[in-house]
Amino acid sequence: INLQNKAPDLQITYAGTANQNQIWMFDIISNRFVLYNILNDSYKFLTHTIDDEITNFKSNLNYLYFKTVNDKEFEIDIYGKLKPSTSTTN
Repeated sequence: INLQNKAPDLQITYAGTANQNQIWMFDIISNRFVLYNILNDSYKFLTHTIDDEITNFKSNLNYLYFKTVNDKEFEIDIYGKLKPSTSTTN
């Protein structure tokens, strides 16, 4: 999948497999998480702007986990719910 052709207004710095034929992505231009739907060839922003620099990402099918430069850890689900993480990103 050529994401540059699918979402030319985004600059993706992370991509990972998500549930339901989707891909987790992080757009560095808006500092927001995006979920790309492969079947519909569409994407949606999941979060508001993330203020801190993100230093680490990992994902599974249902959650994306990330850590900020301030050592704060968060998780986001495929519906856009963002909360402090109960898992470690290391």
